[in-house]
Amino acid sequence: MPEYLICRICLTEDMNVDTMTPLYDDLDVQCPLVRKIEEIGSIKLPPLEDMPSLLCCTCVGSLNSAYKFRELCQESERTFASSVVKAELKLEPTDDPSQIESDSVEYIYEAANEFIDADDDIEFDAMLEERLEETIEEAEANAVYDDFERTTDLDDKNISISNASDSDYEPSERLRKPKNLH
Repeated sequence: MPEYLICRICLTEDMNVDTMTPLYDDLDVQCPLVRKIEEIGSIKLPPLEDMPSLLCCTCVGSLNSAYKFRELCQESERTFASSVVKAELKLEPTDDPSQIESDSVEYIYEAANEFIDADDDIEFDAMLEERLEETIEEAEANAVYDDFERTTDLDDKNISISNASDSDYEPSERLRKPKNLH
């Protein structure tokens, strides 16, 4: 006989053991009600010594009703889903010759609109090349070379190279500073 005469679900105390339903037998094997509680309540009910392991008759009735309602919902959902699939299959296009003909006419029209004449391509390329040449000429005419002007402010004597070891280094003629002719 269990220590606690409390319903595991509603926690109601009942003094009459005969009206309570055990969740586990003497060997801790669960009755079918435990699986229903776990499914409906989304909880786990392991057989623990310090926890109540009885259900009152009210909770047993509510559990059975809830479980039947859950099964009804799932069954109606399966029926509805299969009937929707069947209805969608009926709505798929058939091999109606008039529909096929109208589809092909539309396709031919779209293909004709996508056709580009090769001569038009050549004319377009020539226009692009001409425009590119004009842009290059304008850019060369308006080019600003301020950043590349030579400065004569530097004096070879003021340039110091610390820790230089290439004493025999001679810069090429291109890199030498132009001599002032003034």
